[in-house]
Amino acid sequence: MAWAEVVPSLVIVTVAVASMGLLQGVFHRLATGERRRVGQDRWDRLLYERDRRLEAERVGK
Repeated sequence: MAWAEVVPSLVIVTVAVASMGLLQGVFHRLATGERRRVGQDRWDRLLYERDRRLEAERVGK
């Protein structure tokens, strides 16, 4: 009987915590139109900005 009492609470807590992480990415995508970039350092951001500038130049020509 003890497991039957614990499982619903465990499922609710697990779903709540997982949905917080998933919804961050969803709302970020809706707000910016881009994927959420996790774990990028300064070098990665500089390369991303460089690629955006190069793409803008290529499209502009």
